[in-house]
Amino acid sequence: MSLAGCSGPLAGIRNPFAKKKEILLGERIPVITDPSLANVDPVLAGKPIALPPAQANASWTQPGGTPSNNLGHLAPVSY
Repeated sequence: MSLAGCSGPLAGIRNPFAKKKEILLGERIPVITDPSLANVDPVLAGKPIALPPAQANASWTQPGGTPSNNLGHLAPVSY
C-alpha cells in the first residue's frame, strides 16, 4: 500500500504554470479613510429598497448591451 501527501520530497517544487503575482510599486492608499462612512445611515436604515419591475431582454441593441451600458433590472432567463 502506498500513500501520497503534500509533504513528500516534491512538496517544495513550484507549479510551473502558476502566474506570478505582479508587485506594484508605491504606497497603498485606502479609498475610505473614515470607517464611519461605510456605516448605514440611520435615517435610511428602515426604508425599503424600490426596484423597477424586472424586464425580459429579447435581444441586445448592440454588442455588450445598450449604448448607455445600463441594462436596467433584467429578468432571469428561463429555459
